[in-house]
Amino acid sequence: MPDDALLLTENDLRPLSAVPGHIIGAIDAVEDATLALHRGAVSDATFLGHPQPNGRPSARLSLATAPAIATGVRVFGTPAPDYLGLARAANTRSYLLLDGATGQVVALMDYSRLNPLRVGAVGGLAARHLAPPGSETLGILGSGQQARTQVQAICKALPGITHVLVYSPTPAHREAFAHEMGTWLGVRAEAVDTVEAATREADIVALATSSNRPVLRRAQVKPSALVISITEGQLPAEFVDTSCAVFIAWDLMAQNLVAREPYAPLVQAGAFTRADLAAELIDVVAGEATPRRTPDDVVVFELAVVNAYDLAIAQWAYTWARANGVGTPFVLSTA
Repeated sequence: MPDDALLLTENDLRPLSAVPGHIIGAIDAVEDATLALHRGAVSDATFLGHPQPNGRPSARLSLATAPAIATGVRVFGTPAPDYLGLARAANTRSYLLLDGATGQVVALMDYSRLNPLRVGAVGGLAARHLAPPGSETLGILGSGQQARTQVQAICKALPGITHVLVYSPTPAHREAFAHEMGTWLGVRAEAVDTVEAATREADIVALATSSNRPVLRRAQVKPSALVISITEGQLPAEFVDTSCAVFIAWDLMAQNLVAREPYAPLVQAGAFTRADLAAELIDVVAGEATPRRTPDDVVVFELAVVNAYDLAIAQWAYTWARANGVGTPFVLSTA
């Protein structure tokens, strides 16, 4: 372990999101973390800061530790408004990486660029293990940063994806997004005019919009498809109805899912329990479960915050930085 630590700014980490192929390393890191979770080798906890007038905590601290590997603390602050009432976001997304055995500071890094990569990598991992065999078409709802990393990760995780269908409400945004993704990833990317046009023939449907209301109906998804949801409330309750042959691949270690729509009222009523899951992602990745009982089953993967995934991405970024001479070394104290 080097005696110095690394300071990694957003600019230092920018190449990780600029080069499409880097996401494979992030997916592999998240997969390793998933297997560690399956073995019980990782522990985590989350702490919330003092509530603010807007109802949000002043900070969310997420701790994950794998003693033989590393310990990390992710800090997501709530930006204070400036005199114009706008939120100042600088320095509110950070990660402190520590040696797992000694607690020595390894790195302090900006996490604003890494967070979308973490979300994308988990979507890519889900696609790697839950997508129907022979998947060729991805439908994406949304055209922002989260949509970008979902498309990047899914296309890199499944090289057989050759066609991307993009829908977002603003025509100029979806057209620009389709052009960027097609050029950047070397796939045929097409902007379409409706949700159904993006989803009805898609083998994988990724929901990457900012809405917290339902954006997709069951009838708009073909049999056997994988649906990846990254924000609560974007699926209606019909997706939880097993009469529709829909099964949930749901990582219950993210306990905040019990409060997510559309599951919350069903969980509270005892109508949806762990027994209603087709499988959990950790068991599928470990080879102990399969997500489909029949080839036509639709699989829904709810992507939620898992602290071990933040730790995995921070370690991945730190390893890349050390190997490439990136970052500013610093020493807080001498021995």
